[in-house]
Amino acid sequence: MSGDYPIGTVATATVRGVEGVRVMLFEGGTGTRAWLSSVYMKGGRAHAPHDVTDIRPLVTLDLGEDIPRLREALARWTGWTSLTVEKDAIRRLLDQIEAQTRPPKPPEPQGLGAVVEDANGLRWTRVEAGADDFTRNPWFPNTDGHTQPREYDEIAAVRVLSEGVSA
Repeated sequence: MSGDYPIGTVATATVRGVEGVRVMLFEGGTGTRAWLSSVYMKGGRAHAPHDVTDIRPLVTLDLGEDIPRLREALARWTGWTSLTVEKDAIRRLLDQIEAQTRPPKPPEPQGLGAVVEDANGLRWTRVEAGADDFTRNPWFPNTDGHTQPREYDEIAAVRVLSEGVSA
């Protein structure tokens, strides 16, 4: 079915029986079409069209500066409808817009005492990791103590406030 899609189509598909794989259709120098997967699969990253099934093309929206207004409009629409199925669809759309328009996560600062801020405005400080269960994670929240320390991958960091000091 690769002939049904234009070159450059990005989709989620089943590749060699593995569901939910991100793929992109490309054309080789000989005019042969293949799907390139975002992850290495058995045999490589390029897959013959017959190995890729259940293709669900992804939509790209260039929203420019209209993102906040679109979010507000969709949120109002959710309030107007009384149909649960419509509300759920709108919420999924809002979640996707939020996920895809969020700025990329900054690289983890490595200095002792580094401070990052997460998406909720909570600040996290890097400490020296210890061996016990509580201190093995080097990022501690600046809160009332109810939040456990975390690995950087578990923090939705949006901004580095301080790089800390190097040893």
